[in-house]
Amino acid sequence: MASFTHRLRLLTSPLLLASLLLLTSVTGGKQPNEKESLLKGINNFRKSQNVSALTMNKKASCFAKEIAKQLEGESCSQVTDPNSIPGVPDILKKCKINISTTTDAIMLSVCVVNRVPNLVLNNFTQRFYGNYLKSSKYSGAGIGEQNDWTVVVLSTNTTAGSFLSFASTSVCCRLSYLIVFLGLFLKWLID
Repeated sequence: MASFTHRLRLLTSPLLLASLLLLTSVTGGKQPNEKESLLKGINNFRKSQNVSALTMNKKASCFAKEIAKQLEGESCSQVTDPNSIPGVPDILKKCKINISTTTDAIMLSVCVVNRVPNLVLNNFTQRFYGNYLKSSKYSGAGIGEQNDWTVVVLSTNTTAGSFLSFASTSVCCRLSYLIVFLGLFLKWLID
């Protein structure tokens, strides 16, 4: 029995350590940055509309960040049409996003001189963009900033709006197989 307990400790110790490291990196006592503050403000707006909060979508964030870089140097008076931004196929490739997982998503961009946080939030929650932020269709967000530009990409929980890549899907499946395998291995150890 002692050898079983020893083997189980050897097996679970690395998993426990990895979990603790992940938790401390996620819950570190850092101050929220502009993106986190903007997402919090958008989620407060959604809450006031009785719509569930958006979660941060890493791939949508990569896309938003790269789009914001493309807008750098553009005048705030310019209206941005996502279809007019050059290099979108390259951005999708750089962020490892399959284009078929972006069709239900939407990109919103605002330009506020010096990116004054309250003005940026007001620009997203008022008028035209506010209708998108009120929609329960969207469940995730990616935020990118560059100079005066702030880009918010809203994603859905559908395949057509998730911003996933084929690689992400296969990694998820591989992880599921690994968990099942570990469960069977632990059952074998116990029996």
